[in-house]
Amino acid sequence: MNILLVALGSRGDVEPFLALGNLIKQHKTVRIACIFPEQFRQLAEEEGFEFYSLGTKFLEIIEAPGGKNIMGGDLGRFEKIKLYYKLYKESKEIHNEHMQLMDQHFEAFGPDRVLYHVKSMYPIPYSAKNDIKSIFVSPVPNIVHPTDNMPTLGFTRNLGKFLNRLTYKLTNFAVLKNIKDFSRRVARFEKISSNELKEKLFSNTTLFTISEHIYPRPTTWPSHVKLVGYLERDKQTEWSPSKDLLSFMENHQKIVLVTFGSMSNPDPLGKTKLFLKLLEELGIPAIINMAEGGLTCPPNYHHKDIHFVSRIPYDWLFPKLYGVIHHGGSGTTHMTAKYGCASLIIPHIIDQFLWDKLANQCGLGPRGIAISKLKESQLKARIFDFYTNKSYKQQADKVSKQMATENHEQLILSTIFDND
Repeated sequence: MNILLVALGSRGDVEPFLALGNLIKQHKTVRIACIFPEQFRQLAEEEGFEFYSLGTKFLEIIEAPGGKNIMGGDLGRFEKIKLYYKLYKESKEIHNEHMQLMDQHFEAFGPDRVLYHVKSMYPIPYSAKNDIKSIFVSPVPNIVHPTDNMPTLGFTRNLGKFLNRLTYKLTNFAVLKNIKDFSRRVARFEKISSNELKEKLFSNTTLFTISEHIYPRPTTWPSHVKLVGYLERDKQTEWSPSKDLLSFMENHQKIVLVTFGSMSNPDPLGKTKLFLKLLEELGIPAIINMAEGGLTCPPNYHHKDIHFVSRIPYDWLFPKLYGVIHHGGSGTTHMTAKYGCASLIIPHIIDQFLWDKLANQCGLGPRGIAISKLKESQLKARIFDFYTNKSYKQQADKVSKQMATENHEQLILSTIFDND
């Protein structure tokens, strides 16, 4: 059987698909291929999966000045709207290219099952045309299937049942329109009707790779929409800690990690200096993860209680930490809870504001501050609370134990292979 994993987005969007691929190959003898942006070729091939490229342009848009300003710039609403529109036009052209690339890749691979990310439109008309099983996989909720007490992603507060549901109708209408528009660019999809696409979008089995102990399953979801818990793969196979890192860990207690993962911003040096100043004043030993450039080491900087890294597997580090100050991606939010770490979220975009709210509601840490609105006095108060309030660590340990009881492997496998 040929299993195709299709994802478009950042590292956090791709990781759940790699974890799913690993789970599948442990239990089934299958052929697995990935269709990802070119930047993730090495990750996929290290796991032994075939790789088909979507090129580099999508992530390059995010790394460009406009993308950085949206994620971390201190912009007014009108300026952000203009930037969003500009990025929308650029991404629309890229999606056109992706449709053509996917058409070639799907034909070359010949999938029997397709597991796809919401940003990947091609699998919907393809599975409708070829009548094969496609499964929607997402690390973030509040998309496609409505809930009464939360609006769709992009809205930051409860609008009430009627308006919450209306936000889903509006965004789903836009999604379906885009799918239809892009489908017209592939000749053999031209005759697929809007109703057929709509039926496929809503009837496809959906796997949300989310823990019910962080996001309880809404009662309004249909039965084919499932929460399957956080999925994680082993990331330590090609890595070992340096002597300097091990020495730092041995000489400090109650260590904090500061990381923005794959998020970037227009002023990484300024943001880093602000965090360093506050960590030094509060006497908090910290590891700073420079990752994709959202944080950076100032020239000639050295402090005995601060250690910089550029690449580090979280599954090795998190069990050794007190807590994590992070951007609030779905994967990082789940990992902090899974390993019993207190959490302080500095959200950059869209779903990260939701995870900030959910982590606080779960008692994992204080409410964070948006990256574009960081103020020294407010941030210092949040970091002090995060580090000294014992209840956050206690609650994180409790949620960690709850997450350890989640085992949805058989549910996932039976969902994927129920007709083989």
